[in-house]
Order: sequence, then C-alpha cells, then structure tokens
Amino acid sequence: MNNHLAVDRPRPNRAIVAGFCASAASALVLLFAHILAKIIYQGTNGSVFGSLIDNDLTVLAASNLYLAIGLHFVIGIGLSYLYMKVRPSLPHDTLSAGFLFMTPPFLASIFLLFPLTGGGFFGMEYGAGILPAIGSLALHAVYGFTMIGLYEKAHVLSFGLTQNRGLAGPPRAPHWQAANGILYGTVLGVTLACAMWFLLRENLIVPGLPLEFSFMAMIFFFSSMGLLIGFWTGTPVRQRS
Repeated sequence: MNNHLAVDRPRPNRAIVAGFCASAASALVLLFAHILAKIIYQGTNGSVFGSLIDNDLTVLAASNLYLAIGLHFVIGIGLSYLYMKVRPSLPHDTLSAGFLFMTPPFLASIFLLFPLTGGGFFGMEYGAGILPAIGSLALHAVYGFTMIGLYEKAHVLSFGLTQNRGLAGPPRAPHWQAANGILYGTVLGVTLACAMWFLLRENLIVPGLPLEFSFMAMIFFFSSMGLLIGFWTGTPVRQRS
C-alpha cells in the first residue's frame, strides 16, 4: 500500500469532526472574549469596549441567537469540508496551507460581513477602533489551527497508531477505543452544555417555553455531538491493503 496516497486521501468524516470542534473552539473563545470585554468595560467605563460588546453586529446576533449559532457551525463545518477538497492543491507544509486557506474567510469578514452589518471596512464604524478586525483575526486563527490540526492529526492516528508503529504492548481492541471515545465525548458535551447554560442562561431561554426546555435541549445537543465525535475519533480507520 502506498502510505503517501493513503494519507492524502480525503476523509469526509474527519473533516466534519474537525470542523465541528473548530467551530466550538472559536465560539468559546468569542464567548470568553465578550465576557472579558464586558468586565473591562464595567471596570473602566471605556467607550471602546462598550462599542465592542454592543454594536449592530452583536445586537443582530443576540436577537437571532439560535440562527447565529446554527450558521456559525454550518459555515465552520462547510469550511473544513472545503479544506478537505482543496488540500491536495495546497502546499504540503501544513502552516502554509492553513495560512492560504484561512486568508479568504478572514478577508471576507472584514470586507463583507462588517460593512454589511454597519461596521464598515475593518469594523471601524462600530466605534471600537481596530479591535473588531483583531478579534476576527484571532477567531479565524483559532478556528484554522484547531480544524487543520485535527484533520491532519487524524491521518497520523489512522495510519500510525492502528499499525502499532512505535507502540509498546498489544494493541487495544477497536470496540474499547470506540467506547472510550464515546464516554469522553459525551462527558465533554454535557460539561460544555452546563458551562454555557450558567454563563448565558438569560440569552438562551426560548420565550414561551419552560425554562427546562432550553437546558435539556442544550444537554441533548452537546452530549449527542460529543458522543458522535467520540465515536468517530475513537474508532480506528480500516485500511486497504
């Protein structure tokens, strides 16, 4: 078997998992950045940070929170799938490939998304100076490093560990690997849901529905996604001879 060709073979399941995890990572970074900006604004009463957390884009996202979250994950998974498709035509070096791939989405955010939501180029009209552009750069960097790192590393795991290269002791049974992945993924999903609930409870309540509905919906969503990711990452890839 030609290992080089096997490694470069597109893997949609890995791309979807990598895109989902990267979208979650960038969403968490955005959440914590918003909380930090709010704390700084309350402590200093600075207008820059006030404009950063309260502008046309944040108001639009907050008023359509579930739609914004859904679009965030759809776009994130779509980008990872696109990366899988164009990876053979990108430089072999992962860092160069990631830089070339993530540059267009970043430029689209500062030259399309910001102007369309009243922020102008680089988000300067939000009233927060260059901070929106810096924030967009940071979020795209977090997404890119996470997505590309997981997608590329998945190949190493698939064609390295499953062949027991450099491993001491007997290989673990595939069903135990899948079970461990499911367990860790589900626990991580429930933990993430609980953390988001306690941090964003007021913004995550669905008007007209019982309070428990939103909480249980989050638990179900994140735990099921964690279970799915754990199963995919914990199950070895069957190789062709």
